[in-house]
Amino acid sequence: MSLSSANILAEPARVWLNVTVPASGLPPTWITHTNGVPATGDEVGYTENQVEFTYQNVKEKINPEQSYMAVDVFIKEEMARVVFTAMEHTYNTLRRAFDNVYTLLDGTRKGWAFGNGTSIITPLQLSVFFSSPQRRNPGKYTIGMLYKAYSMDGVKLPFTKTKPMTYQVTIEGLADEARTGGDQGGQFFIEV
Repeated sequence: MSLSSANILAEPARVWLNVTVPASGLPPTWITHTNGVPATGDEVGYTENQVEFTYQNVKEKINPEQSYMAVDVFIKEEMARVVFTAMEHTYNTLRRAFDNVYTLLDGTRKGWAFGNGTSIITPLQLSVFFSSPQRRNPGKYTIGMLYKAYSMDGVKLPFTKTKPMTYQVTIEGLADEARTGGDQGGQFFIEV
């Protein structure tokens, strides 16, 4: 294989929440988009720094007492996550960051009320989609999606006069058991 700078990806990503997931199956039905924009969903808007996608097989070593080195390894879980720092304070993005609390959007305010509810608080579940145009071929995109996920971290809003108020959103994937095995978590692809 020869070296090629065309294979180096260095582009920003845009993020949408609550995108309609594609049909299930293997091979997967790839999510469709028009110029990197899905047909449905709520765009989170401007972000600060990178949008970070992580997929990991969490491994466990088998290390018997009779050996100083591990003798084998197995996968004990999968993890998929999208992390971004939002700059825009949109209702839908903040609603997902606050998670499942009382919300109000009435034309005069975007509001959230929380604390010691009288019922069990069930985390909201959502899909997350991100796209990034390829700098060498702007008509092609790098695409990722988690089919079923939840917001992990809540909201931390720093009030300061020295920089814009941003907030980090961490979306962690869950298995969608209604989907075909092998296509229950999400998808990631680079268009060629």
